[in-house]
Amino acid sequence: MYFFVRSVFSFFLHLVSKVTVEGAENIPADGGFLLTTNHLSYVDPPLLLIAVPRRIRVFAAEKYRRNPFLRLLFGGMGCVWVRQFEADHEALREAIRHLQSGGILGMSPEGTRSRETHALIRARGGAALLASRSGVPVLPMAVRGTESFIRDLLHLRRPRIAVRIGKPYRLDISPRAKGAELEKGTIEIMSAIAALLPPTYRGEYADPHQLSSHCPEAGA
Repeated sequence: MYFFVRSVFSFFLHLVSKVTVEGAENIPADGGFLLTTNHLSYVDPPLLLIAVPRRIRVFAAEKYRRNPFLRLLFGGMGCVWVRQFEADHEALREAIRHLQSGGILGMSPEGTRSRETHALIRARGGAALLASRSGVPVLPMAVRGTESFIRDLLHLRRPRIAVRIGKPYRLDISPRAKGAELEKGTIEIMSAIAALLPPTYRGEYADPHQLSSHCPEAGA
C-alpha cells in the first residue's frame, strides 16, 4: 500500500502543481535517520513521501483511528500512532526501535502547522529526544509554497512548491539528554531547518548566531 499511495500522491501533486526538490543527493542511501521539517499545511506529509525514495514512517494522531478510512490508510502506510498532548512512551519506544533498526522517521518538531505567519514556531523536544536516544543522524528538510496550495487551486493558479534537503548531521548532545541539553538539541534541529528557508520563514529561529553553523552567511 505504501508505494501505491506514494505513486498516487506524486501523480496528483505533479499534475496540479509545480514541485521542485533541491538537495536529494543528501539523502542517505541506507541506515536509519530522523527526517525533520517545518509544517505549513496538510500537503506537507505527502511531500516527505515524494522527496525521499526510501520508505518513511510518520506519526499519526490517535484521534484519526476513529475514522475507518484514515485508520486503514495510515495503518497500511505503517504510521506510528501517538496520543497527542501527553507523554506517549510506547509510541516513543516504537519510533526509537524503528530508527535503530535502520528505518526512517519523518516528523515536524513544531508539532502543529504554522497557520498564521507560516514562519517557524517554537518547537517541542520530541525530535531531539528521538535523535539522542536512537543515535541516528538528523536530516533537515524545508518546505515552502504549501501554505497557499488550496488558495492557488481555487484561483485557478498552479501552486509552486519548493523542497530543500540539507546535509545529515548528528546532534551534539548526550544519549540521555534532558532539560537544558535537550532544548539545546531542539534549537540545533530547528536552526538547521531555518537555514534552508528564506528569512521570512525563519520565525522563532532567525537568530544569526544559532543559524551560523548551518548557514554561514547568516552569521556574517
